[in-house]
Amino acid sequence: MKILHWGWILLLGFLLVACGKTPQQPTALHVLRPASQFPVFGQPFPRLERTTHDTTTIQQLYAAAQALPVVDLGKVYHCPADFGVVYQLDFQAGSDLLQHMDVQASGCQWVHLSSTDVRQSNAAFSRLLASTIGIPSLLPVVKHT
Repeated sequence: MKILHWGWILLLGFLLVACGKTPQQPTALHVLRPASQFPVFGQPFPRLERTTHDTTTIQQLYAAAQALPVVDLGKVYHCPADFGVVYQLDFQAGSDLLQHMDVQASGCQWVHLSSTDVRQSNAAFSRLLASTIGIPSLLPVVKHT
């Protein structure tokens, strides 16, 4: 009977260890901002592509995105002008894609974690993203003549 008892305890221990896995954390970030037209001045926003492996900063950005407030998609929003500047973020764990996000740099400045999970960005998140990818601002400076 003692052997059966210890067997159950051992099995329970294995199950707890298996269920207690910590979620994967990103170790790399690939960012793409496709070129787009600036509607007011007719000048293109240049394409930008960056990859970073600064694990600490990447994980801070990932956690910040997850902590943004959820957007109620059933509600009507009145947003500022949308210039169509979108950053496509691919958070990777090793060589595996952990999470894809689309970040709108203008308009409502929403962060799309999925088609059904949309978050409201804020100035702190925008600054952190810009800093992480090494640019001064998410909206490129357009020189008008």
